Amino acid sequence: MRALKEIVSDEQIKKYDRSNIFDDYRAWPKLALEPFEKSVSAPKVSVFGHIVVCGMGGSAAAGDVLRNWLKKLNVVVVKGYHLPKWVNRGDLVIAMSYSGNTEETLSCYSEALEMKLPLVTVSSGGLLESSSKKKGIPFNKVSSGLAPRAAFPLLFYTLVNILHSLKIVDDIEFKESRSSVEVLSLCSKKIFPEVPINENISKQVASFMFRKYPVIYGGEDISCVVERFRRLVSENGKWHAMADVLPELCHNEIVAYDIPNPQLRIMLLRTKLDPQEIKIRFEVIKEVLLMAKQKVMELFPEGDSLLGNIISYIYFLDVSTIYLAIMNKVEPAKTKNIDYLKMRLEKELKYTDKLSL
Repeated sequence: MRALKEIVSDEQIKKYDRSNIFDDYRAWPKLALEPFEKSVSAPKVSVFGHIVVCGMGGSAAAGDVLRNWLKKLNVVVVKGYHLPKWVNRGDLVIAMSYSGNTEETLSCYSEALEMKLPLVTVSSGGLLESSSKKKGIPFNKVSSGLAPRAAFPLLFYTLVNILHSLKIVDDIEFKESRSSVEVLSLCSKKIFPEVPINENISKQVASFMFRKYPVIYGGEDISCVVERFRRLVSENGKWHAMADVLPELCHNEIVAYDIPNPQLRIMLLRTKLDPQEIKIRFEVIKEVLLMAKQKVMELFPEGDSLLGNIISYIYFLDVSTIYLAIMNKVEPAKTKNIDYLKMRLEKELKYTDKLSL
């Protein structure tokens, strides 16, 4: 941890966080309130078989959280070019793209248009906004200017607000979502650079991962957290990570610890709401890992509700990956390889030109 204090200095943050992504994350408590202060645009029908959320990367995370939080709903998150074959007019399609120009999401949106499915869109602008307005599709605009992954509060709480307007999210659940914003306010006081490492969980997580390969385990109720953390280690930290979910990992991955690997750092993402069978599995897994002489960090989130736990985890783990980037001497907001990929795809496929937008 002493090494982290030296590496993540004010000078190093200024040097590598040129896009000020820390400021985007500092704004989360405020950003989370914006959707609740806006009226939403949604289809008039309020009974649907499935909620099909189409998005990629940071825009898909809102759907992942919704699926974990409200298991009563049939939520399907599509991270690709095409809607499932079974989708019909009894289902609601929600196309979410922070930029409004994500070609996979635009493809799903175009298919929903052609099929005349109930459809609603969310973006900060781009083709998704212009086409929605042109085609008369209910459109919900969020504030622009953020890194897409840092726009999570805008996208998630807008999604909740839309579903509440349709009475798919009931008043109790809507109140729970409002309460989860308080968790962001609480976390924000503990995770930013001015807070020393002995009091800063995000710095501690970054220090634990530094120059090792993080392995992230959590219960299936927070699989959205496990997956987002793995992805943000790569997107922000420019580093590789592995992840798996209980109880499934107990039937396969756990066997890998027959051969100890000193390059790994295992993080157990727990909650006080874990079912008893998952709590016991965590304890047994800990025994296996310690017998294999693996380094283990156990984490617990803020909040008393499932949604509060999820929001807390996403916040302080996202921020930990920013510290990791700075320790790795890279700019967290930059995504050079993604930019190159998009440039090549535009050149090779010209995909958005083929869509009826």
